[in-house]
Amino acid sequence: MLRCRYQSRFSLLGTFLVTMISYPSYGQNTSSPSTFVGGGWSNPTTVGSVDSKLLPEASGIAASQLVSGRLYHINDAGNSPAFVVTDSAGADARTVALDGVDTIDTEEIAVGACPHQTKESCVYIADIGDNDFARSDIQLYIVKERSQYGSRVTPDFVVSLSYPDGRAHNAESLAIHPDGWIYLLTKEIPAQLHRIAIDRIDDQGASLTLDFLGTLDLREWLDGTDKPSKIIPTAMAIHPSGDQIVILTRAAGVSFNIDLAKDLPNRSRINLNEEIESIGIQGIQLPKTKLPQTEAVTYIDNGSAIVISTEVKDGLRKKKPRPSSGGVPLVRIESLP
Repeated sequence: MLRCRYQSRFSLLGTFLVTMISYPSYGQNTSSPSTFVGGGWSNPTTVGSVDSKLLPEASGIAASQLVSGRLYHINDAGNSPAFVVTDSAGADARTVALDGVDTIDTEEIAVGACPHQTKESCVYIADIGDNDFARSDIQLYIVKERSQYGSRVTPDFVVSLSYPDGRAHNAESLAIHPDGWIYLLTKEIPAQLHRIAIDRIDDQGASLTLDFLGTLDLREWLDGTDKPSKIIPTAMAIHPSGDQIVILTRAAGVSFNIDLAKDLPNRSRINLNEEIESIGIQGIQLPKTKLPQTEAVTYIDNGSAIVISTEVKDGLRKKKPRPSSGGVPLVRIESLP
């Protein structure tokens, strides 16, 4: 059994929870991401809120690499193709519609390098959900970051992805590595980790096959539970330095001080649990919450913090979530050494 450190419980009631987990401040700038990563998590402090009427089914969150303090949010399936832009405190919220797009099940949003190895950054809207296991491929809609957005925007790139086993998989977790890799983690037990190089995406609506890296079973780090809500991945994020990842489930979360592009062997079909254990990395369990549907996470401020967004109704998922009359809480949690 792999070792896991575990923090105290906390809970916040509301239509959504957005949890900010941060590290102590240190010298950073946008051109040189920090390599500092923390070793644990403390208790939360509320620092702001988002208008939940614009985000009735929060499913993804990402930090801008162009505009300091900007956050992007995405709604789950059943909502119009669009993303929501806010500042780091959840204020100044506005919706940007995607023109020429008919999404099926958007589940994640991320920011990373644009295709063609330019110095620009792009927003990746991941239409990767497949609850019915019926899709032959999934899509990424890619929009170049802009200093200002109008009410509508047309994606600059569109890519279709398929799984190498030829089967349909449900997924809600996608993250971008600073070395130019897109990582996707499926929503199953054990989860499958795939990746694709950004430089394989072209202007012509590419159709590409993902590379299968291996399987990951979160039961090793999340109390050994078999409850699907605690062990099926719903979101992931990679530190801007590449040195840490965070993976969420609907009711828990864990971080690893590992570089997926450098620390894992350059071969496919590996048992990621065994590889992580062999290099002596511990899973660090995030502070628990009684809210059962955490579905979004991103690093902010060059890796000095993360933000977690949660879709719930009064802390219990008994009914389909609806917008609340209040806002989405923003809660800060300091890193421990």
